[in-house]
Amino acid sequence: SVNVFVVRDGDETLVVDSGTPDDFNDTRLMRALLGLGVDPERVTVFFTHAHIDHTGLARELAEAGARVVVPEGVLADMRRFAVPAWRETMARRLRAEGFSADESVELADVIWDHARNFEREGVPFETVAAGERLRCGRWALEVVPMPGHTPGQCALWEPRSRTAFLGDAVLFLCSTCIGFWDEGDDPIGEQIATLRALAGRGVEHALMGHGLQG
Repeated sequence: SVNVFVVRDGDETLVVDSGTPDDFNDTRLMRALLGLGVDPERVTVFFTHAHIDHTGLARELAEAGARVVVPEGVLADMRRFAVPAWRETMARRLRAEGFSADESVELADVIWDHARNFEREGVPFETVAAGERLRCGRWALEVVPMPGHTPGQCALWEPRSRTAFLGDAVLFLCSTCIGFWDEGDDPIGEQIATLRALAGRGVEHALMGHGLQG
């Protein structure tokens, strides 16, 4: 499962991630928001990272009037994923992992077809820098870099309640996928640094991108 989080204060709404772009979810998220009484034109959507299972419904939300916000690091990842050289890197990596040449090309094509790039797709968006804050009514949530799963991944941190919206920085039942996507010089080192940084913040409410939330 992929989690989408909704923060509301008055008539303002912040949505964190959007889920996957399939025939079931294309209407499910919008119906859920409308069921909560949310006006899509009063929604800000924040994406923790560039993978399709988190960004899949960006277009639908934008077309409904939502404001789409992407951290600068996530935009950099989108641009990196979108070039053919990245597909070739994936194919070489798959061959090195033991797949045949044909299987490597086929799998690399599948992965590349699912790479999101809002600029190429014409999805309107704004960027936000690390350290900036997104406001939702009385709440101010800080954009915090969380590299490891992807170089540009960011969390949202609300210090008063000690709540972190983590994307895939931490997963509930397994280790997050690290380093397979040609991501940085030391993705495991970055992931360890991310975990230490989270521990240092004293997170009390960790809202993860996958799995049941307590």
